[in-house]
Amino acid sequence: DKRISQHLSVFNGIKGMATVLVAWGFTFYFVEYTVYSNTSELKDMQQTLTFNIVSGVVYTAPVFFFVSGFLQAFAFMQKDKNCSMFTLEAIFSYYFRKLMRYVPLNIVAMLALLYVLPLLGDGPVWNKFAVATQGCNTYWWTNIVWISNVYPRAYDDKCMPWTWFVPCYV
Repeated sequence: DKRISQHLSVFNGIKGMATVLVAWGFTFYFVEYTVYSNTSELKDMQQTLTFNIVSGVVYTAPVFFFVSGFLQAFAFMQKDKNCSMFTLEAIFSYYFRKLMRYVPLNIVAMLALLYVLPLLGDGPVWNKFAVATQGCNTYWWTNIVWISNVYPRAYDDKCMPWTWFVPCYV
């Protein structure tokens, strides 16, 4: 058991690095949404090797999902001293703990998005923020029960569409 757990730390490192690389790569995509004065500079930047490498790291998301799934399956299959591996009680307990870890954070993030962030900004492109968050007015509940990837079908109607990976991960 000790030897196995020592080797699993490598998977946690891979998972952490994939998460950091995905976040870093997506920051380069935000260049598309910023206000810039010279469009030729943007086009020149997009032609550089550095930009293409960094923006390509968003494709490490499948690595993140594979390693996360492997670690979750391994954690679930660890036998507890008090119960068997595949009983209804063990499965319910496992998913209940996972839900209680993510639901409160998801609700706090949604409340901050809807009620705190609108007070923090102003400017010529701030109306795009209101358009991006208008789906939360009617479909906020889809993010809490984690069906936001399938309902509503239109991307513009989704509440916090950038959190698509949370229902996949949990």
